[in-house]
Amino acid sequence: MTSPRLHRQSLLTCALLIAALLAACRGAERGPGYEDLLISGRLRSSLDQPPAPALVSCGDETYFARSLAAGEKVWAELDAGQGSQLVVAGCAATGRGRPLRGSLRLELVFGGERVERRLPLAPPHRWWRQEIDLTPYAGRGGSLRLEAEGVGPRASLYLRDVYLRRQRPLPRRPSPPPLQVLLISVDTLRHDALSALGGPWPTPALDRLVAEGETFEHSYATASWTKPSHGSLFTGQHPPVHRAMTHTQGLHPALPTLAEYFQRAGFATAGLAQDIVHLDARFGFDRGFDEYRTVHWTLPQMARYAADWIADHRSVPFFYFLHTFAAHSDFYRLPYEAPDVDQATVEERFGVPHYGCERSSCASERLARINQGELQPLPGEAEILRFLYGEGVRFVDAELGRLFDDLRAQGVFDDLLIVFTSDHGEVFLEHGKVGHGHRYEPVLRVPLVIKWPGGAKAGERRIHNVSGVDVAPTLLAAAGIEVRGLPGVDLRRRLRPDRPIFAGTWDKHLIVGRMKLTLRRQNGGPLLYDLSADPGEEHDLSAERPAELARLGEILRRKLRQEQQQRRALDRLQSALTSPLSEEERERLRALGYLDD
Repeated sequence: MTSPRLHRQSLLTCALLIAALLAACRGAERGPGYEDLLISGRLRSSLDQPPAPALVSCGDETYFARSLAAGEKVWAELDAGQGSQLVVAGCAATGRGRPLRGSLRLELVFGGERVERRLPLAPPHRWWRQEIDLTPYAGRGGSLRLEAEGVGPRASLYLRDVYLRRQRPLPRRPSPPPLQVLLISVDTLRHDALSALGGPWPTPALDRLVAEGETFEHSYATASWTKPSHGSLFTGQHPPVHRAMTHTQGLHPALPTLAEYFQRAGFATAGLAQDIVHLDARFGFDRGFDEYRTVHWTLPQMARYAADWIADHRSVPFFYFLHTFAAHSDFYRLPYEAPDVDQATVEERFGVPHYGCERSSCASERLARINQGELQPLPGEAEILRFLYGEGVRFVDAELGRLFDDLRAQGVFDDLLIVFTSDHGEVFLEHGKVGHGHRYEPVLRVPLVIKWPGGAKAGERRIHNVSGVDVAPTLLAAAGIEVRGLPGVDLRRRLRPDRPIFAGTWDKHLIVGRMKLTLRRQNGGPLLYDLSADPGEEHDLSAERPAELARLGEILRRKLRQEQQQRRALDRLQSALTSPLSEEERERLRALGYLDD
């Protein structure tokens, strides 16, 4: 018997095919689309065992790329299409001090016409990019060949991008359009990273999103690191309930996910996440998605893939999740990476040579050793970290801006319901700490912007406290999907100024108005701050305001008891669902089509 999920996917596939046929018959709209030869695996090789794309560090920048071996030839068939551009990007590296010779030979063949180019590889240890206009060959099939020429045996050549950008036919969009939801999570994005929210770095694309959407000025993540915070976005529950609170725990199997609710309601569902283990399918984050991928791709590659998926589904209701790790600290040399920023940049700007590594500790490992007291921060290190992080934020802004421009050109952006947020922020030696996993406001407070369809509430600012657990009930309510038992609220409604906001996994946090209470699991007693008078959390008021401490402490402890009861109820439910069935129970389920054994 066909499963309900497979049956629903078959119906969706038929709907998409019908929409494409109707579009072809009526003269389809056209919009930007991509054919990515590198990540799709369409590049063929003269080698019996060609190298697979992997994370490659060239200079001080790391990308998902493919090495091109000496003497290897790669090729692919092309269809130029309308308005096509071929983009090739890469990097060449040699042993330090060795000159770089040779070039990348690029050959295009369309019918009897042949075009040859030799792309220079110098300077070494720098990523380069070339665009080639294929407009003269529109509508013609052809081929692309790439080969390294004259490159020495000790040199390495990497291809970061090989793709076509072109105008493509789009499925016809019904009127009125169906509800289509895009949830974007930018890992490690502070609330004040956006210049429209007080940040020091220019973020024109995200500032435009703020102007087009509704912004929540005091939005709190439910945890200070990736997995538990995303668990709350996906389930609408706090970490002690959804249980994905350690590196080995996954989402509670008895707890429905946001994607499952949308899938059951007939929405196409897809997720594309940076491959950082925390969001892996083994932890249940793929539940409810027709397609869920965790990839090592760069943000531009992910944005192109997302744009194509959305274009393919512009005629049907959908829920799409996009997550990028681009602003997070890195694992190679510099603590934060961005295009055209390397150790030489830091030396020129701050006078610090060879920054990023000290005593064999580089990048994220360096930050961890500073937190542990094993390394002392350099003079001016906070400014260096802010600069590098800011360059990463600018990169995220530029690439998401290109995605938004593609969606505008495809005619879907205005009608999309877009939620833009983060799982946690970052500190740069505030309180002597770096990175995240800490209890401070720059870590727990994150941006939250909701762009409603049709420009509703554009430019509005909401000042009352909200939480990551509010995202799921808001989206479900907007879709008309009724769900009970979620602790969050529908953010379309009026918000209470004294509503308690809870966060934390091991340390527990409560924010009511501008008062913040932290119950620490280790290293001391409770902490109480008045964020209005003391936004930097410098002065603990727990000894000065015992009545306030007792009142907030009781609210937090009551919440913790409630979460413990919820978790026990979920455990009992899961135990009942997985316990052996009697033969009578099996017969009843078999008769209903749930068992096919």
